[in-house]
Amino acid sequence: MNNKILVPLDINYGNAITGLGEITDNIVSFFKKPKDFKLVLFTGGEDVSPTWYGETSPKRMCGSNLNRDHIEMRIFKHAVHNNIKIAGICRGMQLINVMAGGRMFHHVSNHAGSVHNIQVANGKILEVNSLHHQMCILNHHNTVLVGWAKPSISKIYYSDKDEQTNFNGLEAEIIITPKQNACGVQYHPEIMGKQTYGYKFFYEFIKNFLKTDINKFTINYTNKKELKLNANSN
Repeated sequence: MNNKILVPLDINYGNAITGLGEITDNIVSFFKKPKDFKLVLFTGGEDVSPTWYGETSPKRMCGSNLNRDHIEMRIFKHAVHNNIKIAGICRGMQLINVMAGGRMFHHVSNHAGSVHNIQVANGKILEVNSLHHQMCILNHHNTVLVGWAKPSISKIYYSDKDEQTNFNGLEAEIIITPKQNACGVQYHPEIMGKQTYGYKFFYEFIKNFLKTDINKFTINYTNKKELKLNANSN
């Protein structure tokens, strides 16, 4: 039975989804018997290297670990190939975003160490923690924005070549990438109290993700009547 959930590199993130499956960090088992798994949950940590989305960080705003990138991208591709659902927390969401053709702001202000509200597309307001210094720039052909900082809290944004840039869009906090069967949040539910709305939202989000077709899941969390993405996008 495919009841296992792979939480690679930091199994403590499994605290966010206790009870939804057999949580393991056994990567070797995942590659040998992928059909035993129903979910991969990617965790927080170093920045995804900007080389993966065609940018550079000459001022070293991006603190990357290429070895980790290679390991997690291999896991990601294996999950997609075997139709295993994918979720992400913080860096995990950023990895999903990059793998869906998105980019990253190399640095943003006011997010790391803050507590702020998220507006969810289906109407919910969540108070969440915020430990990240980067922010996703979505490829809207492949990625659906589900939740965003409300109000936006960053004052300064840095992108390619670590140069300051202007941004007037929504600050992405929750995403779904339907073609990859993936979703993610930018905050850290694994260290939030189980009675908080942020924790409860993530738990129900993943619970519903596991039992629902990805298109229906996306529609349910965005109040859309139908899902329209660019069929020619990679």
